[in-house]
Amino acid sequence: MKSFYLHHKTFCRIAVIALFLVILSSGIVYSYRLRRELLQTRADYKQIYEGLRDDISVLEEELIAQGSYVTDRMTGDYAFVVDPSIVQLNSVALTAVDMNSPVTILAGGHLYGNPYNEGTPLISSTIQNNIDIINSSQADLFFSLGDMTYLPSMESVQGLRDIFLDRVTVPLFNAVGNHDLKNGRTFYQSNFEQTYYSFEYGSLQIIVLDTVISHCYIEGHQLDMLNSVLEDALQNNHIRNIFIFVHKLIFLEDEDLQGRANGLCEYGSNFSQLRDDILIPSSLEKPIYIFAGDVGAFGGNLSPFYHQYPDSNLSTIAVGIGDGADDALLKIMVEGDEVKFELIPLAGGHFDELTVYTPAYWLLQPH
Repeated sequence: MKSFYLHHKTFCRIAVIALFLVILSSGIVYSYRLRRELLQTRADYKQIYEGLRDDISVLEEELIAQGSYVTDRMTGDYAFVVDPSIVQLNSVALTAVDMNSPVTILAGGHLYGNPYNEGTPLISSTIQNNIDIINSSQADLFFSLGDMTYLPSMESVQGLRDIFLDRVTVPLFNAVGNHDLKNGRTFYQSNFEQTYYSFEYGSLQIIVLDTVISHCYIEGHQLDMLNSVLEDALQNNHIRNIFIFVHKLIFLEDEDLQGRANGLCEYGSNFSQLRDDILIPSSLEKPIYIFAGDVGAFGGNLSPFYHQYPDSNLSTIAVGIGDGADDALLKIMVEGDEVKFELIPLAGGHFDELTVYTPAYWLLQPH
């Protein structure tokens, strides 16, 4: 009996060990197969991903290549140089100035303010609350740097006129933003005319560019305008400074800084080529300032911003509104060859000199 018990116990142990070995071997086989399947899946995914990335790259190149065609088709009848009253957003008469007259300009972008107030026809409360300051600034011109309304419609444009445009006693212009065009280019043009243009004002050559029409690329008819106007301005003895107003921060190249703007240029831009081939060489003859406004929506992100390119007279500047304590407008004062800047707080904020807010400054700020 005892012998039987011992044999039974030994048999059970062997059975348990055998079962364990079967389970272990099954687990090893399963793990091996699973690993192979995972590796194969990863390989398949990588192949699919690479294929998709190649397809996306091709589509991006095709999209960018269409820039000149689209620009020419949509805006080929634009005049390079315009009577400013044609593209002015309000009906205030422009003060006549000569090349020796001092000129003051106000500028700011994203005037509709808080992006979470979707669809409101009202302009930023910080702008509304400071219209008296704008009117008493003795500015000669006011440049909106794009995104005046969240979603343009007959109602929102009329609201914009009633609450802002018709109350401002400074001649007002716009460098068109992506939100301004959300109801289509035809709708915008029917209300505000051309989206890019140029004109002289005193000793200034004013150039307004459309950074929306070709996904942040300056192409086709618009590039022809930029080249032609710059060439004429450099030869014109009356012109001392060149001001370029845009919406998108096409001049940002650092990825960290790009991520801090209100919106990305999803497909990049051709600014580096424009900078090296046209802008910097031209700036060595006459200073060039580029003002952008797609900033400030989220509590002062990149607003204000200032950068002067080394060994040149090319400067890039940005300022925008977000219905917050960091809201400000930029006051640009030109007298003779001298250009000065002053930040005008709209909500009690404190600002240092504009030149403090360099790329190095912003890279140190929390994001």
